[in-house]
Amino acid sequence: MVSCRTSDGPGGTTVIDAVELGGDVDAFVRAIDRPSERTDRNTSVSCAVNVVAPVATWLVSEAGAIRVAWPRVVCGYRDEPLAALQTMREIGRTPVRDLGVLPAAICRGGSAGFARTNGDRDSDTVPEGALRFPTRAVAGATVCAYRTSRSSTGDLQMSGAVARRLTAAAASRIVHESISAPSAPACDTDATEVAVMSLYRPDGSGGATLSVETDGCRRVAVDHGLGYRTASGDVTALLRGDR
Repeated sequence: MVSCRTSDGPGGTTVIDAVELGGDVDAFVRAIDRPSERTDRNTSVSCAVNVVAPVATWLVSEAGAIRVAWPRVVCGYRDEPLAALQTMREIGRTPVRDLGVLPAAICRGGSAGFARTNGDRDSDTVPEGALRFPTRAVAGATVCAYRTSRSSTGDLQMSGAVARRLTAAAASRIVHESISAPSAPACDTDATEVAVMSLYRPDGSGGATLSVETDGCRRVAVDHGLGYRTASGDVTALLRGDR
């Protein structure tokens, strides 16, 4: 098997690698060989979450190569094949293309997503094996730092974004420290700055959004994946570019 994946290159560049995988290929084929869910032709569906499958995974033999089609569900893609893919081990890596230093993506304002709480709020169990939430390796990402304010309706809104690019090593460290962080205590203070980062694996899969209050109560959360936890000093420093 061969998977196209990104990695950190020299001088802050991003490199596309062809990664050769070894292990139980038959188990992965069985996991991927299942029908996709489809809606009726006249049915309109609105999905609350963003889910992206691996960009390019190939089954390779002497006869040639077949690009894997990840099975879909109505709102995204199936989680089940991910477990089989994660059991595969890397046995070779060939750099294919250096993309240079990637620019930061465009940031868009919106709701900050953090609520005041009047009691300890238990963290959600981390959904290991969920395609949309990378919990191991994370690709390089854009961090959008927003100023916050209360709207006339009382909603906490974000504006005035400042974007910066994080390496894969820094993005992975933020996710790992956030997952292992303790539950956040009660909070009745608005943060004046919130940092937001979309999470994708080096193979392009993922889609979850990690948000961090870099001041105020300093909480971290992942939409539909991780309840309020306490952001460490390392996490806020990495997001602010202090490290």
